[in-house]
Amino acid sequence: MYTRRRRISFFRLLLIGIVAGLGFIVFDALRNQSPPPDTAPPTTATAPLATVAPIDDITLPTATPAEANLDLSRPIPGQTTIFIPSLGIYQPVVETYLDGVSWDVSQLGNNVGHLEGTAWFNRPGNIALSGHVELADGRRGIFADLEKVKIGDIIELQQDDEVRRYAVAEVSTVAPDDLTPLYPSDIEKVTLITCGGYDFLADSYQYRVVVVAIRVG
Repeated sequence: MYTRRRRISFFRLLLIGIVAGLGFIVFDALRNQSPPPDTAPPTTATAPLATVAPIDDITLPTATPAEANLDLSRPIPGQTTIFIPSLGIYQPVVETYLDGVSWDVSQLGNNVGHLEGTAWFNRPGNIALSGHVELADGRRGIFADLEKVKIGDIIELQQDDEVRRYAVAEVSTVAPDDLTPLYPSDIEKVTLITCGGYDFLADSYQYRVVVVAIRVG
């Protein structure tokens, strides 16, 4: 029996030696394939490419008023009112700012809005003023009767203590996307603009009503 036990121990030792040798060979091979820690290339955290939108997918706003070479730098100064005796209008004038695409009239209410970038008291040219024909709640807007003005009617603008008088020279309609009435001018005039021709089925206005008045005093 003792001789048999000695034979088993010998074979076990031999097997352990073979396994240990194979393990060392494998470990050494793996170690030689991996780069040393101090030579590993540095890693830089970058955003996934999926988070970067292709240029073709980016839609930039088209500031149409800029195409008309409008000056966008001048804020409205002082307290201003507009008086149109023939329409019974006497109302404050507030600034209506560009939003990158057009003028934002969402907060205009029943005021008259000076379209940012058009002329003003301190800069001769075409002063463009806009007003609603109808309010969101269905009430009549400040320019509901703008089409009823007559050639020769007087429009007054007052800023603080200065009053300027204009006589209506033209009443017309243009397409909704026609900005030519708002272009700069070499003469002093005021241009009033509002919506017109509401189409119930299309739920949109079909044209713009434009009144041009030339300064007379």
